[in-house]
Amino acid sequence: TEYLVVDLPTERWHCERCGHDLGSARDDYKRGCLVAERPLHEVHAPVTGDGAYSFTPSPQYCRLIEFYCPGCGVMV
Repeated sequence: TEYLVVDLPTERWHCERCGHDLGSARDDYKRGCLVAERPLHEVHAPVTGDGAYSFTPSPQYCRLIEFYCPGCGVMV
């Protein structure tokens, strides 16, 4: 969360990079972010050349969710 800042006087989350307001600091900052779900096989490439073996978790049990600033697109 290096791109996340809280403004104490106003109690608001802001993006450190562009200053975009992400919502009340009394609430989860993720509510003010853009959300993306990444396919697990993109993040965990196969270990073998033929793709038969990898450390990718099953998508039935695991998801990879990323949160981005709507102002500048940096991953928060």
